Amino acid sequence: QAEPLRVFPNPNTGSFTLTLPETTEPLDLALYTVHGTRVRAQKIALGTENLLLEDKLPPGVYLLVVEGATERWTERVVVR
Repeated sequence: QAEPLRVFPNPNTGSFTLTLPETTEPLDLALYTVHGTRVRAQKIALGTENLLLEDKLPPGVYLLVVEGATERWTERVVVR
């Protein structure tokens, strides 16, 4: 079982760090509103352990999805 995705701080003000699971495949990141609208999408380079995201997001609850070809992680993110 792979390590889980971690988001901190959570809740946050739109700037947060991801600690990514160790994987041998490239990853895709997407951030969605609770209504399913994608507000961010990017590729994550292989070997990235920590990723700082600094977005000017309106307050609310978001769903962060990180996935590769064989694995998928999701995390609820709260922006104050």
